[in-house]
Amino acid sequence: MALKKSHFFALIVALVPVLFFLLLEAGLRAVDYGGNLALFVPASHEYAEDRYLAINPDITQRYFPGDRFIPRPSSDVFLKVKPGNGYRVFVLGGSTVAGWPYPDNVMFSRRLQQLLAATFPERTIEVISLGIAAVNSYTLRDFIDEVLEQQADAVLIYAGHNEYYGALGAASTVTLPGIGDSGGLIRLYLWLQHSRLFRLLGDALGAARHALQQAPPGNGAEQPRMTLMGRVIGEHDIAEHSETYERGLKQFGDNLRAVLNSARDAGVPVLVSELVSNVRDQPPFFFDGEAADSDAASAWRRARELESDGEPQAARAFYERAKDLDGLRFRAPEAMNRLIHTVAAESGTAVVPMKSRFEAAAPQGLIGDTLILDHLHPNAGGYLLMARAFYDSMRELGLISTQWPEPAESTESEPYTELDTAIGKLRAMSLKDNWPFRPLDSPGKKAIAYQPADMAESYAKQIVRETITYAAGHLQLARYYHNQGEHQRALLEYRALISNTPHRLTPYLASVTALAQAKRYRDASSFLTQAEAVAPGHPALARLMQDMPAPMQQL
Repeated sequence: MALKKSHFFALIVALVPVLFFLLLEAGLRAVDYGGNLALFVPASHEYAEDRYLAINPDITQRYFPGDRFIPRPSSDVFLKVKPGNGYRVFVLGGSTVAGWPYPDNVMFSRRLQQLLAATFPERTIEVISLGIAAVNSYTLRDFIDEVLEQQADAVLIYAGHNEYYGALGAASTVTLPGIGDSGGLIRLYLWLQHSRLFRLLGDALGAARHALQQAPPGNGAEQPRMTLMGRVIGEHDIAEHSETYERGLKQFGDNLRAVLNSARDAGVPVLVSELVSNVRDQPPFFFDGEAADSDAASAWRRARELESDGEPQAARAFYERAKDLDGLRFRAPEAMNRLIHTVAAESGTAVVPMKSRFEAAAPQGLIGDTLILDHLHPNAGGYLLMARAFYDSMRELGLISTQWPEPAESTESEPYTELDTAIGKLRAMSLKDNWPFRPLDSPGKKAIAYQPADMAESYAKQIVRETITYAAGHLQLARYYHNQGEHQRALLEYRALISNTPHRLTPYLASVTALAQAKRYRDASSFLTQAEAVAPGHPALARLMQDMPAPMQQL
């Protein structure tokens, strides 16, 4: 009996800490510590929340716990109840899928949605971008089950550039000690992110890390103008075929296989794209510094010579070799594209030939500044090229329908204006003013000294510097065009504002009010009709109509 009692008390003693942590977890959940980290949440009231789901704006806390500067997902929403004629596409990837450095209305997924809707006007087409800056294939693997639960009809993937410096990557500062060496531990870590207690611990460690964080090589203190790109670099010289280099390839291959297998098991087709980057006009990083005599720099100089001698094909091989030898691995090596084809072939997954599409559009087949803003993010024309490449691949595979009609003629303009492209140009300029494009102790001044050439650029500068909001910039520029008698240009600004968040009511309300004030009643009525389709019966629309001038109410 004494022995049984001793076992009983030993069990009680062992269970005390377990009970303590369970109660602590329950308490943290009761006060909603850390918030909801589900991938999809009901849209806010501005989106008619009873109809739509949105991407959780706090989702990146899974990958940047306790970080003060975290990227945000897109503003995309989709219907809670998928209609019978619906076709739903999710796009996975990093900052390129997010459309950086532009506003959301320049994302290639938005243009793809327009192309698909014009081809299948009888279908409700939804294309949802899950692109987030500074994440990699671990995020894709973490997302896939939640994506498939939302009745996905297809999944598109453009990823691979962030395997080294993206969150939890092979050489990233955004990790925990020891985690970066094991894919299994990283997946366990992501699973534990659903625990509030674990997040509390992560927040505490994150705060401690920021207090002790050291700057990247070249200076003894973190610089106040350090960009997110600069902050994530944990190892700045990753040699080709080194242990870290191979670990980045392995993690990408393992995670991509897992994503493709999950989609295959669910019967959902996937298209995975090749990667493109700026090889012609982005020399190896540190080209003018410590690595000026490196093999990467030598290859880039040889490429320049061959191009000058009229041998673009030979030059392209050396440009790509220079990129592959660049130890600062923000651009995926060509080995990543080869791996994409290998892994896709294992499961019979289609590969979008993005590289050949960009080469066909680039002068002499050399991908550079004509299509890419910085080292790898496309300009607005490049994003349109991406949309068309995915569109053509979907058509070739017979997705949506085995017979694709010709797209209906569209009278709509591009879903963005010069204001949006100017915002992208200024953000890219600011990025390239800083490390690693410039020495850490000698940042550039192009963005600071930038003088706008027109009103669109003037408002873009204010938006980038956050002295006015994005919406205010479009509305004020539209008012300027009205005053100049350029009513069609003003109308494009309203359309762009709405295209940025097409299911959010506020841009419609603001545009309708502004158009009514400008006595453009028919245009105002058209936008009001669109708003009613987005949020039928919403009280804000009824109140707006009551405040409209009599001529508009008579339309």
